[in-house]
Amino acid sequence: MIELKNMKMLLCARNTGEWIWNQRPSIFEKTMNGVESWVYALKGTYKNGLLLNSSDIHNYDLIILNMNIQYIAKYTDILKENKTRKSIIVGLFEGCLSDVIPVWKSWSSLANEMDFIISINNLGTKFLQTLTYTQIKYIGIPYPIEGISNYSIGLQEKEESCLLCSIPSLTPIDYLIGKQLGCKMIGFEKSFVRNIKGVSRNFSLDKLKYIKKTNKIYNDENLTLYPMGSMDSFLKVASKSKIWINLDSRYTWARYVLDAAALGIPIITTSSTGHANTLFPNTTIDNPFDTSRAVEIGLKLLKDKDYYKDVIEIAKEKLSWFSIEKTLKRLDMMLKGNNEN
Repeated sequence: MIELKNMKMLLCARNTGEWIWNQRPSIFEKTMNGVESWVYALKGTYKNGLLLNSSDIHNYDLIILNMNIQYIAKYTDILKENKTRKSIIVGLFEGCLSDVIPVWKSWSSLANEMDFIISINNLGTKFLQTLTYTQIKYIGIPYPIEGISNYSIGLQEKEESCLLCSIPSLTPIDYLIGKQLGCKMIGFEKSFVRNIKGVSRNFSLDKLKYIKKTNKIYNDENLTLYPMGSMDSFLKVASKSKIWINLDSRYTWARYVLDAAALGIPIITTSSTGHANTLFPNTTIDNPFDTSRAVEIGLKLLKDKDYYKDVIEIAKEKLSWFSIEKTLKRLDMMLKGNNEN
């Protein structure tokens, strides 16, 4: 088998377009914390899932397919038509684990056509394995620790504020906790590029339309909303908050938990995120609706400096497991049939 570092690699997922790892600004490589990180880690090519074709199956050594629900039928047809192929096909499911349940039968059919499957949330690995005889291993996604850590600032430079990780227009839970902490709250809300496509899709010329709508609902002068944009713009704002709040009930790739660890910021979060119990055992709760416990943790973080430092030291110590180098090593071991962790 060709060594992993020498493989010609393709990733297919739901973001639009087609590009090669070195065709984009370097800031993307330094801050990409989602599935596209595989493209940079393996110096490969990216394609939207709809662009995958049979010739790709024979032109690449390694193809990673994000098993998005909308592409299941297309991927399955292509793989069934190309059972004799050059490529090693690796599946990866990045979305919310519960989304698999309504389509479990077709997801299973696709999974059975693959050579390996990457799990990104260890709590869901055994469930996914019951749906297929294809081997599934908890590998994760290569995380750019150094690139994100560069946005970290000292505790003395941070604002007495909390970041609401969930989009306020979708759920008020993070806000309800931040409100009880009595500090300034920062959040991000949907926005759009003011071009023909953006205006037509959002029926407005005002790219702050959604921020204004959410501000009207909350009507809270202690809540400041920013438009969603690049990771660079997000990190420059988010790194200034003293604590983050992310009571997420989904079983998926918990980027906020990793970002908080890399930035040295405690995050109040939930067990469902998969790696929160590893990185932030003292600020992770089991029930995403246990707001009283979340508030208790938040108040302690704001008042107890030693507790605050202990929380971020544990995260810093454990974060290396998610690094690009160690994640690639786990993938390499899986491809070579080594079942060690």
